[in-house]
Amino acid sequence: MGIAAPQIGIARAVVVLPPDDAPAVIMLNPRIADCSEETHEQYEGCLSFFDVRGLVPRPLKITVEATALTGEITTTVFERS
Repeated sequence: MGIAAPQIGIARAVVVLPPDDAPAVIMLNPRIADCSEETHEQYEGCLSFFDVRGLVPRPLKITVEATALTGEITTTVFERS
């Protein structure tokens, strides 16, 4: 569960991905730089409107540019396996 920072007036984003067998990946102000045309659809809901759900297409592969905690700009590719 979470809430989007812009919903409470903060223009920043943080992503923390806790993999099973490695240190957490932390990305500050990430942005999708590229994505595949191939998508997969799943039903998703909204924390603001609990009873609203819809089918949302998501790309199967994305390239994300972000700032690391060190200040370094990183590029990471995520692919649905």
